Amino acid sequence: MKKITDIIIVLLFFHIQTFATWSRISSLGIPFWMIKEDDTLIWMNPYEVVNYPNQIYIEVGIADGSTLEPKVNDNLSISNQWGGVFAKTNFVLPGTIAIFFGRPYWGLVHSAGHRTINSDVSAVENSPVGTSLLPLPLYNKLDLFFGSDKILPIPLGISVFYAANSSYKTESNVSKPSLAVGDEKYNEELKSSEIWLMFGTKLKNIYVFDTFEAILNLGIHNVNNKYIDEIYNEEKFVINNNYSFITKGFLTPEITLRAIYGGNKNVSVITLFDYYFTDLSNEFVRKTDTNIDGLFISTDGDIYYIREQSYTRSFITLGVATNILVSPKTLFIIGTNIFVDSVNIKERRTQMLEDRTGVDQEYRYEYVRRNIPFYLACEYNITNFLTLSSGINKVVSAVQKTKVVDPDYSGWDGTHFPLVSIIEEETKEDDISGYMTNISFGVSFKIKNKIFFDFVVRQNVLFSGTYIISGVPETLFSQISAIYKF
Repeated sequence: MKKITDIIIVLLFFHIQTFATWSRISSLGIPFWMIKEDDTLIWMNPYEVVNYPNQIYIEVGIADGSTLEPKVNDNLSISNQWGGVFAKTNFVLPGTIAIFFGRPYWGLVHSAGHRTINSDVSAVENSPVGTSLLPLPLYNKLDLFFGSDKILPIPLGISVFYAANSSYKTESNVSKPSLAVGDEKYNEELKSSEIWLMFGTKLKNIYVFDTFEAILNLGIHNVNNKYIDEIYNEEKFVINNNYSFITKGFLTPEITLRAIYGGNKNVSVITLFDYYFTDLSNEFVRKTDTNIDGLFISTDGDIYYIREQSYTRSFITLGVATNILVSPKTLFIIGTNIFVDSVNIKERRTQMLEDRTGVDQEYRYEYVRRNIPFYLACEYNITNFLTLSSGINKVVSAVQKTKVVDPDYSGWDGTHFPLVSIIEEETKEDDISGYMTNISFGVSFKIKNKIFFDFVVRQNVLFSGTYIISGVPETLFSQISAIYKF
């Protein structure tokens, strides 16, 4: 008993299965980096594809029904279906390739431009026809992987993820056969995209570690939204409204280091360091020439300003996890990490009118959150084809610091917008009451070592939402994954 207790204290790790899915990870309620070897790790290190050749991977979906009236498809609707295929190849270069379609978007580009909490800087305005000029929701078009041991002296994996969305619209209200004063037309073009390039390697027997992984991830994003409408003034079409929203920051680097130490055949230790930084700075410009004279003057009712948002965000994760094979059929997973989320936002509006120029609104927001969650999970192999799993996780420490700087400006005094006052406020909270205890359940089974299914039984509920209690069909399974090996 003392030996087992000592092992738990030093947080070791071991993996019992040679495959896994997002459903299995969800049923255990742990981050996927805590698993020693499984399919989901290709999203952290593309080299991992070499370990899973010749298989089809399918995320059947997540339950999307409603427990409230009116019920949706008897509460059995499924969303977020996606999947892909792995295969060995000797075409051009020997290795393993994988291609995925339809994976849900996991990035942050959609958050650019949104108004900061309690900010008094004007929000990004909708176009005159009601269209939001904020980033469109992104959808993953394609994920490509390639891994090989035979290209360079070290193992190498490369992946490319591409997500995008766009919308185009042109309308006109013009007289025929001849144009008339007041005829209108407008053009709307919205484009958002993001591409990720990932490079990863996995080295064996580095110092005291059985394996050491190093991964570099580079994301490049772009948002370019614009709206223009024009009015005919007897001679030509003249711009009346010109709205634009663009991202000025474009690069998101991420560095991940993961090392595994195997104490003996029943235990292993996983350590993780991950740093992620993104620059989502953006700019919104509105020009409204009320009397379409080509000038922007306040007394004409014209509007011309630039709204700038400097927006950077970073994540740091330091983690350790263990897996203890306490018997040939029973696996315990224990882990924890320190997670730090830092946000720095500066918003400013600058008037650009010919008779009124200068900053008239400003707001700064800094936010740092540090969480320490604790994870405990268990798997039990009932038979060689059926496995039950369960996990519980809870944030045991949470500290949040917020700093706000809110300058206030008065109206135009003939030369500028005077700065009246600056309000600074700092707050610190050390409270975990807002973090619920998450409990998840799952079941896995396989057919002749060819077909594998994983089911999650209502992840992230504390019993009250389960099918056993509620009797609502949607709460029976909340996520399903499948693998077919060929």
